Amino acid sequence: MEKFKNIIITILLIFIVTLTVNGNDIKFAWFTDTHIGPSGAAHDLTIAVKDVNSLSDIDFVVISGDISEMDIDNNLDTARVILDELNVKYHIIPGNHDTKWSATGCTKFKKIWEKDKFNFENQGFRFIGFHQGPVMRMAPGFISPEDLRWLKLELKNLNDKSQPIIFITHYPINESVSNYFQFLNIVKEYNVQFILHGHGHGNRKYDFNGIPGVMSRSTLSKSEKYGGYNIVKIDSDSAKFYNKIVNNDRLKKWHSLPVGNKHLDKKIQFTKPDLSIDNNANFNKKWIYDSKYLVAAPVKVDNNMVIFGNSSGDVTAISLLDGKLVWQFHTNAGIYTTPDIYRNSVIVTSADSYIYCLNIQNGELNWKYKTDAAIVTSPVVFKNTIFVGGSDKKFRAINLSEGKLKWEYSGVKGFIESTPLLYKDKVIFGAWDETIYALNISDGKLVWKWSEGIKGQLFSPAVCNPIGTYNKVFIVAPDRFTTAINVNNGETIWRTNSFTGRESIGLSEKSRKIYIKTMQDTLIAVSTISNNLKIKWKSDLKYGYDINPSYAVEQNGKIYFTTQKGFLYSVSSENGELIWKEKISVGLLNTPVTTEQGDIILSGFDGKIICLNINTK
Repeated sequence: MEKFKNIIITILLIFIVTLTVNGNDIKFAWFTDTHIGPSGAAHDLTIAVKDVNSLSDIDFVVISGDISEMDIDNNLDTARVILDELNVKYHIIPGNHDTKWSATGCTKFKKIWEKDKFNFENQGFRFIGFHQGPVMRMAPGFISPEDLRWLKLELKNLNDKSQPIIFITHYPINESVSNYFQFLNIVKEYNVQFILHGHGHGNRKYDFNGIPGVMSRSTLSKSEKYGGYNIVKIDSDSAKFYNKIVNNDRLKKWHSLPVGNKHLDKKIQFTKPDLSIDNNANFNKKWIYDSKYLVAAPVKVDNNMVIFGNSSGDVTAISLLDGKLVWQFHTNAGIYTTPDIYRNSVIVTSADSYIYCLNIQNGELNWKYKTDAAIVTSPVVFKNTIFVGGSDKKFRAINLSEGKLKWEYSGVKGFIESTPLLYKDKVIFGAWDETIYALNISDGKLVWKWSEGIKGQLFSPAVCNPIGTYNKVFIVAPDRFTTAINVNNGETIWRTNSFTGRESIGLSEKSRKIYIKTMQDTLIAVSTISNNLKIKWKSDLKYGYDINPSYAVEQNGKIYFTTQKGFLYSVSSENGELIWKEKISVGLLNTPVTTEQGDIILSGFDGKIICLNINTK
């Protein structure tokens, strides 16, 4: 009897879904990976728009991310002008090129298109689109805590829980997104038809744990005469995918999928990886504070407080002793930087373009300083002066007591993201213009600049925080080179790509070594004393492919570093041998912060701040 009942329910569900979608057919165009910025991309998008406008039966357009090559200058504005020429409505999300390389701290996309996600209905089908970052850091994709909450709410508010749903993402929903299983656990109770995504620049078929996935080609023409896009036709029983070359009337069908009742088994549990926080022999968990928003920079610890910013724009101070909230201050855009503390003041930079000075005891505002663009670099305070760069391509020194400008350098050609180094009476920083700058600390005049890396804006030494010791400045950059520069004149001392460092470089306790976390498995210790490249040791730690810019720190002869997969490693500083490793989070962890009490404070994309007391036995 129970088996017969289930058969009847299934037939009724299929009948309801068929009635729901059996109206007019849907035909929409699908753009992705337009990459506005490099030469030719705007032209390719323009003629794709004209091509869609020449078709009389397109209902709407969806655009699945990487709208720009980088969110700089007018790239997104240009995309908006072109896309607004469409004769039909379009729905758009950002991709990793829009969220990672963002001079605006991911604010411009929302200003131009109001939202960075969408949810609409057409002919009985629900279309839901949202991005997977990563936000402001090199890493796999990651669905932020706030976007997971948004998704849950949107689905909960559906009037018809059996409505067929099509998701539009930028990344494929697999291991390319660190917390993909959280998405699958949310949507498994709903009637998901398939997932449309970009990122790979090709027409491909996927299976995401039972949910069909479809990747689309880019609109870019590349080496071909014309670019193209996909046209998707949905009727009562199938969705068909056609490759469309602009200025060519021929449609080439390359894929089809059935539509209908596609609920996954609700009993399936897409389990998250086992996290080694509780009952661990290597450390004791003291406390966890959940900020509920993505945290993309290390915390700052001082005065028995842990202070950090998050993607909601909150500056939060919690107790180092028990992790309880002390105070909170809200800015008007995301904070992707680490605050600095000087005496009784907390200095914070925000993507809302302001520098804030707060009272460390209660978080009240002392003053704020307006710049001409978002700020995505951390401030550094020295002798009552704040040193900070901005996305307005300016570097400033500001009097901490009064919040007034002391000097300003405006010779930078790209936005500034690296934390400045103060060394040998110079302020040294990188920018997204292929250049390292050294300014006089007292008046901001240029002392030297270095630009001997591989050419190309995306190879710029812009995220690596320079290291200064033994009259040298050390950098690693996306061109995979590690470089030692003479701090006095900016000349290259040595330079190597014999190991693939990217943006992760840390300094030993005694400043005699730098630690470079390579992009594949290996941590390397290099002498800072020698004027020639001298590798002290290499350690194959088998952490896999890793592009997380977090860097290694040393305390009491032990090195600690984190990975994009949420691992914390402990390594001997003497020889690089592994002491232990533990999985702490489901996504990227920022640089660990050590305390005098022997604690390590961790933060990451999942929004959690974790205090671990390390077992030294």
